[in-house]
Amino acid sequence: MGGRTVFSRVSGGIVLDSFSIVSFFTGLLAVLPAGLLLLVSSSGPRSAAAASAVSVVWGVTVLLFVSRFAQLGIAGDSEGGLFSESAGPWSGTVLVAVRLLFLWVLWAIPFVAWAFLKGEPQAPAGFPGMGLALLGVPRIPILLAIWAGLGMVLSFAFVAVAAAAPGFGDLFSPGLWRELFSGRFGELFVAIAGTYGPPVSVLVVFFPLLVALVPLNPKGALTGTIPFFIYAVGMVLSLQGKLCGAYAAASVVEEGEVSESFAVAPPAEAYAAAAAPAAPVPVHTAAPGFESPAPVFADPKQLHAAWRSRLSAGDLEGALEAAREAIPAGLAKKEPKLAAEMYRRHLDRLPELGLDRTELDLLADQLLRDGDVAAAAWTFSQALDTEPTDPKAFKGLLRVAEHHLEKAKEPLEAIRVYRYLLERAPASPFADHARDLLGAAERRAARPATPQG
Repeated sequence: MGGRTVFSRVSGGIVLDSFSIVSFFTGLLAVLPAGLLLLVSSSGPRSAAAASAVSVVWGVTVLLFVSRFAQLGIAGDSEGGLFSESAGPWSGTVLVAVRLLFLWVLWAIPFVAWAFLKGEPQAPAGFPGMGLALLGVPRIPILLAIWAGLGMVLSFAFVAVAAAAPGFGDLFSPGLWRELFSGRFGELFVAIAGTYGPPVSVLVVFFPLLVALVPLNPKGALTGTIPFFIYAVGMVLSLQGKLCGAYAAASVVEEGEVSESFAVAPPAEAYAAAAAPAAPVPVHTAAPGFESPAPVFADPKQLHAAWRSRLSAGDLEGALEAAREAIPAGLAKKEPKLAAEMYRRHLDRLPELGLDRTELDLLADQLLRDGDVAAAAWTFSQALDTEPTDPKAFKGLLRVAEHHLEKAKEPLEAIRVYRYLLERAPASPFADHARDLLGAAERRAARPATPQG
């Protein structure tokens, strides 16, 4: 039913990690906003507005949670929780959620149009209908019924596209859709089964106990369903997000062609040069089977002050040593601007900073937000040179190219970035998408300049 990529291996770990107490707390956080609103509204007179408000709050919560977990899936963090930093800033999560909502709105347009245009509950002439008229359900045209059935598959495809798209306009890129889904529908159904299978398996264990409890204590049995419901909600939201994110990030290569380890290779100097090799950037990984304890970080502001003091005194070696400790601390304790400032100062000695791939991604994101496009592009290129299948680095450079094209109005610079991506990572899942963007940038660059009047 399609090709096999590294997703087939990654998905098992994601499913396994969902069988933890974290899923319960995820579900609790998910149902809390809508649940509290429902509790408050139930104390007064019932109204359609209150029910609509609960539905809206629940829908927004689901969009944000699934989008957040999709970012974790793309980052390769199968164990990460809702507030894990490897998913990046929440502003990015909101953008993914908005893109996901837009795709759902497009999917719902045929149903809205049918509801407005139909004059009778019966199906329009010429279209055989289906439905249960005895239950008062209006007959639905067969084409709409098929479209509704596809909603299950599309709900997963939409999450993958919304998380993988570098920008809003990329939702309509044929190249992006082709790279994500061409020959991979079997894996998409693996994501669907992996999302709903674990809650069903828990229910199979839980249901006999519930049935046995009903004759003894009906209220207790009913109360016992609440923790299960919360646990199942957490599992479904985290599984759908992470599996769709991992699906989007998987390289389109046969299983076994890609190593799961983060191999070290000599990176290119920068995307603009794209030819002369730079010094290798070592990536620190734990030995197989060894789980290192979580590091304890000092106050990043104090470390930053010490770094600045040494830098002002001309102690470059001391400043570098302070930066080695201060940059990870700044990233871990929500001070990315301080971390980016120190990182920017020591770019020429990047290998000595000892940063891992996740830290480099976070720093590059912050540099791009700060407007330091050149430093962000160079940082993304280091990750891509080390691992050409790194989806975050590829998407980061797509954002760099978009900045050159849309904000700086420099299509030639954007063309250089796209060409670098296609040269460095031709097997990336987003390579065809980059080719589409390259063609658009070349057409824009070929247009005569508009005279300023």
